[in-house]
Amino acid sequence: MKIVFLQLELTWAMPSLLHLYKSKPHQYISWIIGHEGKGSLISYLRKKMWSLDIFSGSTESGFEHSSMYALLKITIILSYEGQQHLEEVLDAIFSFINLLKKEGPQKRIYDEIYQIEENNFR
Repeated sequence: MKIVFLQLELTWAMPSLLHLYKSKPHQYISWIIGHEGKGSLISYLRKKMWSLDIFSGSTESGFEHSSMYALLKITIILSYEGQQHLEEVLDAIFSFINLLKKEGPQKRIYDEIYQIEENNFR
């Protein structure tokens, strides 16, 4: 028996974020989308047996981040079952993003990311 996994990649072009280098909104969004805890996108997809892993983010240099635009990419490793439910997986992703837009930025989450980055810097 051969097990085949499919990698689903979604990429969004956004306005340049270079002027927001202090607050790094793209890191905030990437952190939430890539979070693996309770209530996260990946925990939902794993519970449904549709996905094995998720990667989210954009680099701050090179092709993905310039003075003209920034790219945000989400990569999801789909199980065979997830491949059979691709439309539902996409619905879950876009529903999660719409929830983030509705809820808006959360100071608690921003502070947590800030503390992690400060610790990494030290």
